[in-house]
Amino acid sequence: MSYCNYVALSHGRTGSTILTRMLRAHSRIVDYQELFNVDYQAEFRRSSDRARSLRYWLDTVDRRKLRGPAPAADLASVDEAAILDVLVWRDGYAPDVRAVGFKLLHYQMKHDGHFPRLRDRLAERLPHVRAVVLTRRNLLRQHLSHVTAHRVGQWHIADGSQRRPRPVVRFTPQELVHAFEYVERTESDLSAMAAAAHRRLDLVYEDLTRDFEGCWRRLQRFLDAPEEPLPDLRLVKIEHRTLREAIANYDELAERFRDTRWAGCFDE
Repeated sequence: MSYCNYVALSHGRTGSTILTRMLRAHSRIVDYQELFNVDYQAEFRRSSDRARSLRYWLDTVDRRKLRGPAPAADLASVDEAAILDVLVWRDGYAPDVRAVGFKLLHYQMKHDGHFPRLRDRLAERLPHVRAVVLTRRNLLRQHLSHVTAHRVGQWHIADGSQRRPRPVVRFTPQELVHAFEYVERTESDLSAMAAAAHRRLDLVYEDLTRDFEGCWRRLQRFLDAPEEPLPDLRLVKIEHRTLREAIANYDELAERFRDTRWAGCFDE
């Protein structure tokens, strides 16, 4: 195959949707988005229909980047190895395609999930795969983003008029310690996975959102893709409040965490 294989690894709320929008817009990159996310659509959540979910993601690819139809497969029973080798990293793409891959969140690799052998099958292929690892420095903002997204039921918006009212939240110190340590364990696990990859690129949310152009150039070079202009991402920041505005007991928490390794997360 004349293209490189890649996977974007993330815990979530790290700018992975921005990354996906960039990759999908590139004329020489085929990106299957969150191929292993069965919970994306409400109807999938109700029915736990893995086949319908896979079909949804596979059909999102720009047909101009394909050479002929995709291989036939029984999506209800296809195993993880075949998804990777037959449906994703396969022949049948346009000759000028330079990279093919998808985004993968940590929880989607659970052994008791919809794809219980995914982690093992991916690990076997990582020596021939390029890994993009997405993280976020401010774990408090990341946790706030997770909590409010779930409470409001809104993860992304295309413009500010779509922003739903967002609640003021209150966190206990114990909740934050648990959340921060969980993210650290998850990121450590993803980093260990990526260490086995053919090549690795680390992108940090704060750098990405501050310098879209620079990160876009780094990403294209990493995937051996010809440089193209930064696409219109059609995304706006969903959380526009300061931490003090969004968290009712922010000052109390800032004082409690003042002498911890997470003190920098309370940056207002």
